[in-house]
Amino acid sequence: MYRDELSINFVSIKLVKEEAISMNRPKTVSSPDDVYSVLESIFKDADREKFVVMSLDSKNNVNSINVCHVGTVNSSVIHVREVFKPVILSNGVSFIVAHNHPSGDTEPSKEDIAVTKRLQQAADIFGIYLLDHLIIGDGSFLSMKEKRYMG
Repeated sequence: MYRDELSINFVSIKLVKEEAISMNRPKTVSSPDDVYSVLESIFKDADREKFVVMSLDSKNNVNSINVCHVGTVNSSVIHVREVFKPVILSNGVSFIVAHNHPSGDTEPSKEDIAVTKRLQQAADIFGIYLLDHLIIGDGSFLSMKEKRYMG
């Protein structure tokens, strides 16, 4: 036995399903409108920014939805690793992110555009597709893909 014996933990990693959302529609998303209809209840009456990750399979069926971060009334600090964690654990082929602006204004900030570009760069490395980034306002949304803020 060595004097400075070292202990290394072996771990298993698994996805824990917390709850299910009942939907009166197919769980396939094919447009920003579909994404909004799935996510709008998560953002309803939110007084702080929430950042949500929706993981999709190869047929654009929703694998999982994760509230990745809850911020303040006007900001949310997003870490790329936290965004990819639920996507990878749920075997996502692609993903969509969304966050709300409690002010109701859906215009993206400089920070929104910068985080989207960082997520796109990381997605390219992982071989996972970032399909869109929605900004949710008062009963409306903006698709950063449709408005060409993303490549």
